[in-house]
Amino acid sequence: MFQRSIHSNDVDEILNSGKIIEIYEDDFPLPSVLLSGKTYVQRSLHLVVGLNEYDLKLVIITAYEPDSNKWNENFSKRLT
Repeated sequence: MFQRSIHSNDVDEILNSGKIIEIYEDDFPLPSVLLSGKTYVQRSLHLVVGLNEYDLKLVIITAYEPDSNKWNENFSKRLT
C-alpha cells in the first residue's frame, strides 16, 4: 500500500464508506470482496478485503487506484 502512497487513514475511509462492488466467495484462503470508494481528498481507491468469519476479522489483501481504462466513470463496474 505504501508503495502506492495509500495510507492507513485512506484504507479506514474506504472501509467505513466504500461500497462492495464485487464478491469473491471462492477466494483462497479467505472469501473476499472488492470495495470501491473515495478518500477524504476525493481520491478513488479499491480495496480487496478478506473476510475471516472465524476470527471476526477483516484482512486487507491489497489497495490500489483503479485504472480509468478498465472501469466505468465511478469505478464501480468493469468495462468489457
